[in-house]
Amino acid sequence: MIKLFFAEMDKFNEDEIIGKWVELPISNKEIEEIKEKYVLHETRTDIKNLEIDEYDDIEELNEFILKYNKLRTYEKEEIEAIIWHLELIKNRNRNFSPNDKERGWQDCCYNVKYVAT
Repeated sequence: MIKLFFAEMDKFNEDEIIGKWVELPISNKEIEEIKEKYVLHETRTDIKNLEIDEYDDIEELNEFILKYNKLRTYEKEEIEAIIWHLELIKNRNRNFSPNDKERGWQDCCYNVKYVAT
């Protein structure tokens, strides 16, 4: 499940938060309407490790949830583990410094080993 709260652009620019919650998947027509009038403000999901921010593309999220909903339980768990691993790498690269090189890669390898078992 992915739920997104879209704030009306006009009101958002006036520091008011008026909008609507949408649960994906939605139609292409609804996506176009949202893109014209709204800005992504808040997200909720029950997919482990999935982080969504206001810059994510609603069309890609919609396509993702359409495919995700067709998966078996064990396949969903594998996807969640992959997402967790990719977030780990992204966060390591963002906060990585030369002084942390040895410790950082050891921690990363330990975590990958944990996910694989």
